[in-house]
Amino acid sequence: MAMVTGGEAIVKSLIEEGVDTVFGLPGTHVLAYTRRFMITVIR
Repeated sequence: MAMVTGGEAIVKSLIEEGVDTVFGLPGTHVLAYTRRFMITVIR
């Protein structure tokens, strides 16, 4: 089974819920999420 990161799991959940836009303060504490957002439909 492939390992899934926390960032991947959260982004997948947001997409499944129909989220298309997020906002926040970028930084190292959310780097896993922002990396995943860059390759999805979420902006």
